[in-house]
Amino acid sequence: MQPGDLDQERDADLVATYLSSVASIYTDLLQRAVEELPYLPSAWRQASTTSDFALRLTPAELDSLVREIFAVVERYRREDQQIDVPEDASRSRSSCRLSPVPARSHSGTSSDERANPG
Repeated sequence: MQPGDLDQERDADLVATYLSSVASIYTDLLQRAVEELPYLPSAWRQASTTSDFALRLTPAELDSLVREIFAVVERYRREDQQIDVPEDASRSRSSCRLSPVPARSHSGTSSDERANPG
């Protein structure tokens, strides 16, 4: 099941619960990757990244960015494909979260106020 399979209005609580579970899984995977990073061979450490990009996008631009990222990922080898894999290949993971910054933080300050203080 994907969040898009649900009625966003009617099933809002279910969608939020599902996405909270996904966020928890992604957090655990990222933490495990960070803990393992010092033990990876140099080539893998240099090729790896944990990046965060702040963007100002319209909904249409965000949709386009999501589609472009998915197209790039689809060009690379998938685990479920039955093909010969080079000996130096390793399972790799990419997580993608593209959404507006939450309007309010726990402190009650909006993301725009944090980005543009004063």
